[in-house]
Amino acid sequence: IACEATRRKDEIYKHFPHGFPNAIMVSDRYAAHLSTPSKGYQICWAHLMRLANYLIEAENNEWIHKLIKLYRKAKKLEKQKAEWKREDKAVKNIEEKLNHLLLEELDEKAFPETTILYNSLNINRSAILTFLYHEDVPSHNNASEQAIRNAKVKMKISGQFKSGQNYYAIMRSIIDTLTKNDKPILDSLFKIEKSKDISFGF
Repeated sequence: IACEATRRKDEIYKHFPHGFPNAIMVSDRYAAHLSTPSKGYQICWAHLMRLANYLIEAENNEWIHKLIKLYRKAKKLEKQKAEWKREDKAVKNIEEKLNHLLLEELDEKAFPETTILYNSLNINRSAILTFLYHEDVPSHNNASEQAIRNAKVKMKISGQFKSGQNYYAIMRSIIDTLTKNDKPILDSLFKIEKSKDISFGF
């Protein structure tokens, strides 16, 4: 977690000058994230489904219903097996259905907002079903949303940051990392304070 004035790409490079060459980046289709060098990308389906539900109410295009149906099939595959191979018949079938879906023609004048999503998914085609091929890659970025929740509460409810925001970001980053790796927080902080190593089993 880092405190910066904007979410622009140059702010990301300030902290991660080489991007994430060994990681899959999961994001909500934010341009700065999708252009950051990474091993691969996965767009957040939780955000997509919220947008899809809105588009059903706003424009109710059949294409949106097909997209939701495809996502549900993909989630069923994820439950069946944590990591698929691209040559597996089940995923080849769903990839083919996705290709057909992204080749359908939409009436831009009748469904302008649906068309924006359609174009975005075509641009980011390779980031739609990445989660099926990597066991540790989720189909959403909920973990990231949860990680910044404490900071957002502090900003919006507890009176903003007058100072110390960078120290807060460092401490939250450490605590969240310890939590995600099932490490005792207080004991680990004592070890860090005494310059002792903490093993994460990577």
